[in-house]
Amino acid sequence: MLFVSRVATEWFTVSGECETIVHIEDYFEVVR
Repeated sequence: MLFVSRVATEWFTVSGECETIVHIEDYFEVVR
């Protein structure tokens, strides 16, 4: 849960959409 919170925080603070997509992909890799 702590990891999810960190990713969510980065998602909202990151300004570049490409960078955000990379974070989301990393998140789904961990979820799988």
